[in-house]
Amino acid sequence: MPDDNNALPELVELLVRVSQTKLKDKELEILPELRISSATVDGPDGLCFTVSLRRAWLSLDLMGLETVPGSRLGEPTKPNEVSVKHKTSHEIVTQNQITAQAGVRADKTSANVEIGLGGKHQSTGKTTSSTTSTEATPHIRVKARGNLMWEITDSPLAGELDGTFLNNEILCRVKPKSGANAKTIQLAAFVKQRDVLLRLLKSNCRFPFPSLNHEKMMKILIAKALSASGTKFNGTVEFSKSESDIED
Repeated sequence: MPDDNNALPELVELLVRVSQTKLKDKELEILPELRISSATVDGPDGLCFTVSLRRAWLSLDLMGLETVPGSRLGEPTKPNEVSVKHKTSHEIVTQNQITAQAGVRADKTSANVEIGLGGKHQSTGKTTSSTTSTEATPHIRVKARGNLMWEITDSPLAGELDGTFLNNEILCRVKPKSGANAKTIQLAAFVKQRDVLLRLLKSNCRFPFPSLNHEKMMKILIAKALSASGTKFNGTVEFSKSESDIED
C-alpha cells in the first residue's frame, strides 16, 4: 500500500498508485495525482501570508526497479527533421557618375570659355540571402528531465501554478531488476526556493515587508515542510512524498 505524506496538501498534493498490469516482464505503471494551487499559511505573532509556486519538480527514486525505455510522460523529443526556409533577394543599385569637360578658347579681345558636362550610368548588382528556421514547439506542462525528474510549469501567460497537472496518467512504466529482492517506488514533489512566491496578508509585527517578514515567512514554510519530510533544507522545499513497496 502507498504511503502518502503531504506537508501542505492545500498547496501541493501528491498521491501515487502503482498498477500491476498484465504487461510483459512484470511491468508496473506509476499513476500519480498532482494538484497545485496557492495556499494561506498562519504563523506565530499573527503572521498570515499566501504561498504560490512558479515551478515545481517531481523526483522518482527506484529501488530494485528500472524504467522501461520510451515510457516517460512528457518527453520533449526533438524531431529529426525541421522545416527551414531560404529567402533570396536580388537588388539593383544604380550609380550616376557626372563628369565635367572644360574647354577654353581665347582671342585678342575676349575670352570665351566652353564648358561641357557629360554623364554616364553605372549599375551594380547586389544579392542578399537569408535563412530562417521555423519549429512549432508546444508547451509541455509536465516535462520529463534527466535523472528521473519531471519539471512542472504552466504557460508563460498563466505564470503561477494552479490546477490539476496529473490525474492518474501514466508517469512512466518500471520493471524489476534481475535478482532484486526489495522493490520500492518513491515519488517526491519539491520546489526550489527561488520559485516560491510569498505575499503578506496580515502581520502584527513591527518590521516592514518584505525584508524581515519575508525571511520569517520562508522559515515558517520551510519548517512546516521539513517537519513532514524529515529532511534537511538544501535550497529546495519538499512538500509531498509518496512511497510504495512492491510485493511479488
